[in-house]
Amino acid sequence: TVQVIKSDEHPDYTWKVLNIDSTKQVKELLFAPQEKYGLGLTPNKVTKIGNVSVDKDALIALSREIENPILNKIVEFRSVRGIKSTSIDGMLDAIDPITGNIHPNYNMHIARTGRTSCTNPNMQNVPKDSEEGGKIRNFYVPEPGNVFVDGDISQAEFRIMGEASGDKKM
Repeated sequence: TVQVIKSDEHPDYTWKVLNIDSTKQVKELLFAPQEKYGLGLTPNKVTKIGNVSVDKDALIALSREIENPILNKIVEFRSVRGIKSTSIDGMLDAIDPITGNIHPNYNMHIARTGRTSCTNPNMQNVPKDSEEGGKIRNFYVPEPGNVFVDGDISQAEFRIMGEASGDKKM
């Protein structure tokens, strides 16, 4: 059965319960005429084979063209969910049960560029330019008496790590 909802907050809209992970349902909600419980928006992007696109980039672009509170909520939800799955979930799984700290692995030989990388979790993957990413970065706190060091100069990471670790081969 389809559940149809009327909202006091958005009295102009009537819609059905949405599975936000369903491309078909998101397309129906956004682009079907209002008499069919859609928003009647005009698609702005199609795929190579001619299907209407509701991927992240298409929805962000559409939300910039059209002011619609439901479209904006879908874009916001997908953005937050993406940050959660790529940043938060990995960090929660990596919390050491004894220390309560996160101890990622730093790799010096995985990245093709010669830079160090970070895995389990990838703490370098947290967005810098979004409000949500900034909030996640606020959780990075060194223990008292310690500081975080950040460097991004060609090969300097190797030299600093070699000096800090006492590894003569680096």
